[in-house]
Amino acid sequence: MKLDEITLFFNKISSKKNKKLDSKLKFEFDDGVVFVDDTKDKIEINNLDLKSDCSIKISNSNFEKLIKKELNISMALISGDIIIEGDMNIALKISDLFE
Repeated sequence: MKLDEITLFFNKISSKKNKKLDSKLKFEFDDGVVFVDDTKDKIEINNLDLKSDCSIKISNSNFEKLIKKELNISMALISGDIIIEGDMNIALKISDLFE
């Protein structure tokens, strides 16, 4: 899954998930970033490397496994396949985006 496909995925889910996080979140992938700003009336999605409340580093392939529910998040965190920086409370709410 490439960055443009991941960005499209976030744009599709953002229309019905507003105010789940009420924060700024950045996903850092192999080929760029997806920045999610859920502090406004409508979620803004872009590929700018902006300051966020929480940053998640994950490979493109592991993100694809994550959204297909093929990745054990706990094991991925322990093994370093997913790295979370910043507000951990926001990271705990991320699953709300994918429901």
